[in-house]
Amino acid sequence: MAISWSQFDSGVLGRHAARAAALRENAQRLADRPEFVATRRRALTAFYLFAALSLGCWAEDASRATSIASWLKGHPPSALLWTKSLETLGYRVPLISRDGMLLQRVARTLPSPLSAENAVWSSANGQWFVVFRDAVPSFYCRDCSPPQLPWVGLGDGWNGFEPAMTRAQKSAAPPLPVRKPVVARDPLEVVF
Repeated sequence: MAISWSQFDSGVLGRHAARAAALRENAQRLADRPEFVATRRRALTAFYLFAALSLGCWAEDASRATSIASWLKGHPPSALLWTKSLETLGYRVPLISRDGMLLQRVARTLPSPLSAENAVWSSANGQWFVVFRDAVPSFYCRDCSPPQLPWVGLGDGWNGFEPAMTRAQKSAAPPLPVRKPVVARDPLEVVF
């Protein structure tokens, strides 16, 4: 006895379709109960609260990073800060009257000042630093002998200040020994 396709389809699939419809109906009845509705709302509320807190934290971090980068770019280290910081490490500003020809030779070997605003460059041995502020170079040297080439770009603004100080400290001469202060004595004093 052969079973036709229509008989097979109505027999097997019909039972599954009826069972699926019954399961859907039971699920709908359960979903409409007040305790399930409240649980679903709590779960959605918890999810939305978590998503809002996550996005808020991400937005705060992005905003903080942007504002710090903006401030660092808009407020580079001043010329006085460069001068005093490098003077403490033994550097000086070369005098134009005495070192004028040397400064011209050094300026010719420099990279383009248009490369970056507030760019900081160092000689290969760390004896010279050049800081471009508004495309005008400021020179700082330790022994003021001709610099070793090539020039090393250290960054711009504060991002160049910190590596410059590190490089200057590494190439700094050892500090001079501290001498005892001379005590002024009264010439009429008698010492036994």
